[in-house]
Amino acid sequence: MYNANAGRPADPRPSGPGAGLGFHLPFQAPLGPARRKVGIVMPRPNPRPAPTPENTSSIETEATGNETIAERARQMAERIRRLPDELVASFALTDSRERVSRMRGIATELSFGMFPVFTWLERRRSADTAELVKRRLSLVLHEAVLCAGFEIPEYVGGLIKQNAGQTPSEGARRTAELTATSMFFAASLREWADDIQAEDRQRAQEKRPAKTGARSVKRAKKTEARDKWIWQQCSDGTPYKAILSKLKTCHEQNGWEPITSAQGIQSAARRYADCNQLDRPLPRQNR
Repeated sequence: MYNANAGRPADPRPSGPGAGLGFHLPFQAPLGPARRKVGIVMPRPNPRPAPTPENTSSIETEATGNETIAERARQMAERIRRLPDELVASFALTDSRERVSRMRGIATELSFGMFPVFTWLERRRSADTAELVKRRLSLVLHEAVLCAGFEIPEYVGGLIKQNAGQTPSEGARRTAELTATSMFFAASLREWADDIQAEDRQRAQEKRPAKTGARSVKRAKKTEARDKWIWQQCSDGTPYKAILSKLKTCHEQNGWEPITSAQGIQSAARRYADCNQLDRPLPRQNR
């Protein structure tokens, strides 16, 4: 009897109650080299060492009761960016089951670490937005665990070995894709961190009592003026990139707090519209 799964690597996801936290994408066996051609984006030849008190910043340290959601998002972005390096380092283990087990542990840690960020998105954004970020994380973690199950000669010993003139192995190609995906997802998380920080700061200012001093009142007025200007630009159809470029000059001239991402521009325009009972600007196609 023909077996469609013959020759394919086993699904590395755990089974049983409570297993596989963070994985809700269907398992996909790797495609052969004849069916797909991809560009190679390799992890660093010398992966960063494991975090220690000497090489870890305050944002990357273990979460404390004073940690903000924005700080957590930046911390997780850095961990996700380093995920391919941790995958390569796992090949210091010769047993594929041990490598898979190690990467599952990292995946579980990242899934739990992202929980406060997911909660914020579910409360402040649409359910579709929160689900999209969850699925992106799931894809990255699933691929990392899958790659740990390959035998990748380029990574034997936990270090990248250059095979001059030889075709990269299937596992190396999959890891290259993982590296690119992790970089893009980490950059997206950092943008979310900027938005979260700006909105939480604005929300905290709005909740303060009226008698907070002249400086706080002045800062709130400047934020209102900045958001009004952004709303007007968006309503006129100005692309987000053009607004960001103009804002670099305007925030210096007017003493406004800067915004560094298109998501931040969109959030400021929507916030001003909602607070003043105005129509939200339509999303720009040319971001």
